[in-house]
Amino acid sequence: MYDSEDFFAKLEREDQEFLALISTMEDNDLYGVLDLNGAAGNGFRNGTGPERTRFKLGAWKYGDDRIHTDELYVEMLLKDGPATPIYPYRLVHLRACVAQHPRGELQAWASEIVNAEHVDEELRAFIRVLKEPIEINDPQLGQFKLNRSVGWFEGALNRQVELSVQANSVTAFSALLPTTNLVLDNLKQWIERAKALAVEELLDTYNAGWREECAPFLNEDQFKDVLQLSSISINKCGDLFQFVFDAQGLFTDHSICVPCSLKEGCIEAKI
Repeated sequence: MYDSEDFFAKLEREDQEFLALISTMEDNDLYGVLDLNGAAGNGFRNGTGPERTRFKLGAWKYGDDRIHTDELYVEMLLKDGPATPIYPYRLVHLRACVAQHPRGELQAWASEIVNAEHVDEELRAFIRVLKEPIEINDPQLGQFKLNRSVGWFEGALNRQVELSVQANSVTAFSALLPTTNLVLDNLKQWIERAKALAVEELLDTYNAGWREECAPFLNEDQFKDVLQLSSISINKCGDLFQFVFDAQGLFTDHSICVPCSLKEGCIEAKI
């Protein structure tokens, strides 16, 4: 089994490397169109650091007049973030640094919201584009539709298992097809590994704490047989993916999630 603590420690280390990189850079003007989620003063905490807020730009300019249409995550300290919600598809002017995150994608760290009602006719033209539906018909995988609220293409495998790909454009979707096909080509083996990890990490938890008094104790094979695959999601990082199993009431209405990596195998099983 892969050591999940090492995995998440790696994510934290990569975040710290990114912050160290942008600390050596000077802020520049970043203009962009907020995606349909807008921006609000919601905070989260990475490790022991101060609270941050995060939002996404669907189209943006940084340092010059070239318009980028790949999704850009923006983070900033919660205390510097929006005092009141900024509505979806508004144009914003930020002071920020944009750099490549160690996980591969461009990301921004903003120090200031200069204007939450910026005027830019070129960027405004992209608002209509960002609202248009995007559908993909893949000859092997079937039909996918972009859910812009979460930035995932959503489809189904054999009309029974949800299949989602974390991409916000046809190009990004195509880039994740190799990972998707590697997972699906070896799906039976991956499901067996994921179920085996679920047994290792959750069977005792069920028998000792979640089992109804009138229900029998389950052995490993019985526990595995209950688990039914309900969804597969492919992460934009290109190496990570996740299985979600319907536990059919073993943990009340909770499902079992098993994140995996092509390189490291199944990472953990959690309710």
